[in-house]
Amino acid sequence: MQTIIEHRDILFFSTMKMTDLPTRKQRIASILAENNRVVYVDPPVTMLGKMKAEYSRSLPDLPEGNGLTTLDLPVLWPFGLKYPLFHTLNELRVAHTLARWCKKNHFHPTLLWTYLVDFPGVYETFQDAVLVYDCVDDHAVYGGLRSKDYIRQLENRLLKNADVCFCTSAILRERLSKVKPDVQLITNGVDLALFQNPSTSVPEDIASIPKPIFGYFGAIKSWFDIDLIKQAALQFPTYSFVLVGPYDEAIRKQADTLPNIHWLGKKEYAAAPSYIRQFDVCMIPFLQNELTLSVSPLKFYEYMAMGKPVISIPMEQLLPYASDCVLYKDQEQFLRYLPGMLLDNETDKVTRRKQIAQSNDWQLKFTTMFTSVNQRGGSFDSH
Repeated sequence: MQTIIEHRDILFFSTMKMTDLPTRKQRIASILAENNRVVYVDPPVTMLGKMKAEYSRSLPDLPEGNGLTTLDLPVLWPFGLKYPLFHTLNELRVAHTLARWCKKNHFHPTLLWTYLVDFPGVYETFQDAVLVYDCVDDHAVYGGLRSKDYIRQLENRLLKNADVCFCTSAILRERLSKVKPDVQLITNGVDLALFQNPSTSVPEDIASIPKPIFGYFGAIKSWFDIDLIKQAALQFPTYSFVLVGPYDEAIRKQADTLPNIHWLGKKEYAAAPSYIRQFDVCMIPFLQNELTLSVSPLKFYEYMAMGKPVISIPMEQLLPYASDCVLYKDQEQFLRYLPGMLLDNETDKVTRRKQIAQSNDWQLKFTTMFTSVNQRGGSFDSH
């Protein structure tokens, strides 16, 4: 697609690794890299995080010509999102690493695109760059070794310096607009070309699973309500509950003995339509909390693109579609609604779902975002 933004050196700060299941973050970085040099900075790892998982730092040189390269930050001090002293030390280390790398590779950023609130001081060192903050989560409500109040301070500092700010839900916009009134709401979307032209082949690992299939495609982590799926599997032993995506082993162990819960693991994203095509009903079974209820669910639009009935927690972004999907408020409602959803496939409903997906095509959303950034062109033109 036409990115509008061209011939720039772009530093792209993400909260997800480039190799994770693709979301808005990796998609935007990849599209920008078609006509710019983009350095995708993978999320930071602390010393405690390094001890818990394998970590091999990589500081590659920039490839010749335009394109995308990934960059790892140095291992940082823990408690950097809780105590100012550790945060300052981490910012100094990150700023030094990036300055040294940019100088070595003759990389001169004129655009910073970030999802990471951790380092507003680092962004300030690139005084000639346009700063874009795309907020897709409420960072302060995540768990771990962090202070909610301190993260709010860091985010507010970032907002005050941002030239352009996007967000994915009205809940986020309401909060962010108190600091930056012109924040723009751009919800998540779907790759129509991929999901409306699915392969007719059936993946081997789902072909023999008995119907009906209640399916989920996506990451299975701390936000996933595995107890809900367990109860559903126990109450409906003739239903198959198929979970496709990378999962935490601790979560799987909670339901590993139930024969009608099928864990298919991580798949290439291009295979998503082939799996979703086999689902009779698509699920978004998240725990309901301050974080999950404020997100804009990618998978909702992907499920819609294939005309599938969807049952989900009542995310704020889905309330306008309450007549096009089933929203449940608790476990009792989820279990009560499941059987009736198997009949929810009238032609007019399928058509309406696909129309919802068409109005949420990624290409439309990205064009709006890139146009808005480029309209700050006075900033680009003066550099």
